[in-house]
This record gives sequence, C-alpha cells and structure tokens, in this order.
Amino acid sequence: QRAAGAPKIFGVPYDFQEFTTNGTWTKPANAETGDVVYVQVVGGGGGGSASTSAGGGSGGGGILVRFEDIDNLGATESVVVGAGGAGTTLNYGGDGGDSSFGTVDTDNYILAKGGTRGPIDGSSAAGGLCYRYNTLSDGYSQGGSGGTSAATGGGYSIWGGGGGGGMNPGVTGPNVPGGASSYAGAGGYGVQAISGGIAQNGFWPGGGGGAVRNGGGATSGAGAAGVVRVWCVREGA
Repeated sequence: QRAAGAPKIFGVPYDFQEFTTNGTWTKPANAETGDVVYVQVVGGGGGGSASTSAGGGSGGGGILVRFEDIDNLGATESVVVGAGGAGTTLNYGGDGGDSSFGTVDTDNYILAKGGTRGPIDGSSAAGGLCYRYNTLSDGYSQGGSGGTSAATGGGYSIWGGGGGGGMNPGVTGPNVPGGASSYAGAGGYGVQAISGGIAQNGFWPGGGGGAVRNGGGATSGAGAAGVVRVWCVREGA
C-alpha cells in the first residue's frame, strides 16, 4: 500500500493475491475507480493412466481476463482452486479439478476446467476448456492434450497446463516428453514398458501427468494443482 504523501506509481501492480487453495479475494483498501484488474485462472491437470495402451493426462485449462474497472468487481469474490488428478498403478488416473473466480451466472465468473485423466485405449485426452460467464473462451485457453500409447508427447498450451507424455510401448527407449506451456506448468514425461517404471508428475500449475505401462508397481504421473492469481494495476492519473 502507498504511504501517505508518496507519489502514485502507474502501470505496475500495487496489489497481488495468489490462491493455491479455495479462498476469497478481497478488494484492496486503497483501490480507486478506474484501476484495472487482471485475473489468471488455471485448472488442475489430469493424472496419467497405467495400462498396456496408456495415455498421458491432459493439462488444465488456463485463461487471463482483464477487468477494465475494479468497481465492476465485488468487495469480495469467491475463489476455487482445482486439485491435480491422482496417478495410478492400474488403469485410469484421476481427472483434474476445476478452478474458478467469482460467482456462477454473473459477469465476473471465470471457469477453467480441469484436465482429463489419461485414457487406456491408446487415444489422446483433450485439454481442459475455459469459460467467461458461461461463454466458451478461445483455443489459446485450452490445456494441452495428453500424449498417446504410441509414444506421442503431450500437447502445448499457451495459458493452460501442458499435456502429459504418453507411454513408450517398447521395453527400452527414451521417456516421452510432456507438453510445454507459456504461462502455466508443463506436462510430465511418460515412460517405457519396464517393471516398476515411474512416470513424471505434471508441473505446477495445471500440468498433466505422464503415462506408464502397468505392472510391477509402475506408477503414472499425477496432475498438478491449479491456481488463481489476481493483480490490481493503476494505469493512469
């Protein structure tokens, strides 16, 4: 908070709140009409699967929304942070949890869907989607897709988490990389079909977990939890 008598500083955040668990955003006491608010919401990443045709978990959706005037937000706004999907030693991992900011069915509501658990039929898990007041956002917000059992890597995302790498079907060979993300977490790598193999967990926030062939205690990667971040900026006099 600016000290009494100190000059105003424009164009940089004067308040930042980050949520890694459910909570409540509170409007800063020194907020002024016309202040701009940026809200980033990322869903939890999906867990990878463990089977003979294992796929990586997909990344959680992610979005950045600009509110032109802080007066359009309430004194408080509800925040929900999605958990990452669990890894597994057999069949499916867990779906990632949804993250959100604001109240459902209001103009301020932002929803980032969690990533999907890795499939066990060799297909690719679609990344989590994002919504602004029940309207689907553009493709830049979708999480990265999960890699397949044909050793394909996880998909890339701009605002969402990267997808987890698929399983390498061979008994030897390299790990299968997870997908990158520009502004959220990368996906974890998938591993080859070896006894006791351990795939990589997704990276925070929102990365999907890597896949593994089941058996011998092999464990797929867990998805990473989501996040909600809020910046308040005074952009001019």
